[in-house]
Amino acid sequence: MSIEQLKLLEEKVNKAMGLITKLKEKSEELESRNSALEVKLKEKEKALGKIAKESESLNGLKEENEVLKQDKETMYSKVSEILAHLEEIEG
Repeated sequence: MSIEQLKLLEEKVNKAMGLITKLKEKSEELESRNSALEVKLKEKEKALGKIAKESESLNGLKEENEVLKQDKETMYSKVSEILAHLEEIEG
C-alpha cells in the first residue's frame, strides 16, 4: 500500500469518525428530547385522569340534581293536591 493510499484511507477514517461523533451527539439530543416528552406525556396523562374523575363526579352530581328536581316537582304536586282537598273540605 502506498503513502497516498494510506493518506486517503486516513481521510476516510477521519471523515467516518466525524460522522459517528455527529450521529452520537444527535442520538443523545434525541434521547434527551424523548425523555422530556415522556415526562410531559405522563403529566398530561395524570391531568387527563384527574379530569376524567372530575367529569365522572360532575355527571353523578348532575344525575342527583335531576332526581332532586323530580322529587321537588312531585312534592309540589302533592302539596297542591292536599291544598285542593282542604279547600273542598272547607268549602
